Amino acid sequence: MLRKIFVLCALMQLAACAQVDARRQARLSFDDPALVTVAWPRLETFKDESEWQSYLKTIEDLQDQRRAQFPNLAPRGLLASNEPECSEDEECLENEELDSISVTGSRITRAPVSITNTQSVGVDEGDLVKRIGDYLIVLQDGRVFAIHSKQMRLTDRLDVYRPRDPQTPKRNRWEDDFEGADWYDEMLVYERFILITAYSYDEEATELSIIELDEATGRLTRKQVYLMPSFDYYSASNYAARLAGDQLILRTSRDLFDYSSDESAAAANWPKLRQVFPDDQQQSASELLRPSTVYKPVLRTLEPYLHQITTCDLSAMTGGGKPQCVAKAFVGPSATELYVSPAHIYLWNTAGDEHESSCEELGIDLDQRANANQVPLSAIYRMTLADDSVSVASARGWLPDQFFVDEYQSRLRALVAWSHGGCWEEGEHRQQWSFVSLDAKQFGVEWHHPQNTSFVATPGTPYGTPKARFVDEWLVYGSSYTDDEVAVSTQQTRIVTLHERRSDRAQELSIGHSAIRMERLGQDALVNGYAPNAKGLHVSVVGLKRQARVQDSLLLPNRFESEGRSHAFNYTFEGDDIVMGLPTIQRDIDAHQHYWYSDESDLSYLRFAKNRLTSLGVLAVTPKQESAEPSDYTCEVSCIDWYGNARPIFTPDGWFGLMGTELVELDHNSDTLQSLRRLDLLKPVANTAGAPSERELAK
Repeated sequence: MLRKIFVLCALMQLAACAQVDARRQARLSFDDPALVTVAWPRLETFKDESEWQSYLKTIEDLQDQRRAQFPNLAPRGLLASNEPECSEDEECLENEELDSISVTGSRITRAPVSITNTQSVGVDEGDLVKRIGDYLIVLQDGRVFAIHSKQMRLTDRLDVYRPRDPQTPKRNRWEDDFEGADWYDEMLVYERFILITAYSYDEEATELSIIELDEATGRLTRKQVYLMPSFDYYSASNYAARLAGDQLILRTSRDLFDYSSDESAAAANWPKLRQVFPDDQQQSASELLRPSTVYKPVLRTLEPYLHQITTCDLSAMTGGGKPQCVAKAFVGPSATELYVSPAHIYLWNTAGDEHESSCEELGIDLDQRANANQVPLSAIYRMTLADDSVSVASARGWLPDQFFVDEYQSRLRALVAWSHGGCWEEGEHRQQWSFVSLDAKQFGVEWHHPQNTSFVATPGTPYGTPKARFVDEWLVYGSSYTDDEVAVSTQQTRIVTLHERRSDRAQELSIGHSAIRMERLGQDALVNGYAPNAKGLHVSVVGLKRQARVQDSLLLPNRFESEGRSHAFNYTFEGDDIVMGLPTIQRDIDAHQHYWYSDESDLSYLRFAKNRLTSLGVLAVTPKQESAEPSDYTCEVSCIDWYGNARPIFTPDGWFGLMGTELVELDHNSDTLQSLRRLDLLKPVANTAGAPSERELAK
């Protein structure tokens, strides 16, 4: 009998332990006292190498302790304080005045002029087509093409990658005869200079190439090439580089334990900007980071990353100098999003890493709205471009991408994913959201628990890929499946509109189709998607005046979007009308939501006038068999167009369409879509006068 009691007690103890372990894994890890020593409530940098190494050693010891205590529990970074949550009547924010830490830096002086569809006016974003004076610059196949747009003439073509150094022999016969990055996807322009960012897996580094355009001759010259250590450099929903005035802004991240805890080796691991062209053996790499420019974590985590923001002052380049680059970094969990306004750089860092247990196993219903204290904490770092000062604010929740945050009239607004932070998600569930708006006084040098009353619950959306855009005081959001578009459900034919001053009265709006794309369209919003049992792309304009309403919708039969990133879309004003373009393809089978890369795409153009949408027609790419591709043109590097290859282009000199390696000039004085001249970028530079249009040939 005693033995039975002993066994029963042992089984009960095991069950209790299992429950404790389940509760621990479901717990948000906001209350782990072991991590109190590895987070700081105030913005401060590491004093020196010794303090940096001490922090690394402490993290390693804590990881060892956690693994020994819970052998089957992987280290997690969703860790924060167990301070009581603020009630509605409490004031958690002690800082009433803007407080920040100031670091030496350069000033923003001018706003770029861009032909790219960007998130913020005055902040240019990398893309594959840019404009310098009378020239259009195209990046493709690891090459830069310079086209005189008025003459429709290719003036030069330059490989961004470089011939192999004869002093560096091949280790294997199959190695290439050139060196450089693996993917060349992103380009910006500053004055007469072309800035190309890429990623090299061999070097484990971001590559920055600077090429100069001679506007008198149209010739291209490589000036400098730099390498900067980083993890894979890309953005799933958009490009990652920004240009605000004279400042080139890059965000790179690395696992903190890329940095050795062996003090003798640590100095070699700090990121440096290394010039590799022109190759100067006497020139040492310039140091970008040191402990005194790295901010200690305010969020508790056992899996820290180093998130680096590099700013390069480009103003000296106009006088023959080099970009002056400095960097600062923030230690924190891995999840981050970068957003740049004309005045500030924001880095949104959320305390969330991988979890061992699924929410379903732990009995957590993800369709139910989580309590505030179950939602991960966030730190929002703000760097002021005017004086390089740094401040921080607190929030909760994840950002799906950079379009879920925006600065307007000195306030930072965000739509955050409001979900349980103690488990990983499985299966389809309704996505929950909250809206938050932060003013200047909420940024300071102290990090506090956020007020729960600052977050306004907003309508949920169906499971799928979330989309959002801010348009001044309005926010529009929705979601769409990423799988077969035949599966569009009735639930997905609704979007949510929200006015900042009436955020508690969000409106669900039926648009009749899903939301695979959301863009700003002047003072209104554009929403594209697919509808149940309707084959083709639906385009809707949502008016955002006193109240939100669908102004008009148009079906493009048998047309499907071929590129999903924001830069694939563009628009311009023509008087009171809006003309827009986006890449589409015609398919005989049902299409998936997006093709992140594809063969050359057509371009569909539309007009929005007097609250009506009309189609201007499709600009079709010249079929391959009709294009006389020269035998000497071969793609050697970056031959897959991960970021697309088609763009509608609107410039003061005219309208153009880029489709793969074909540039087309459009007649924008006509009521219907007509091409004037076509230019094949693959032809030899000496033989590249723009081909006449069919109308010109008829004359």
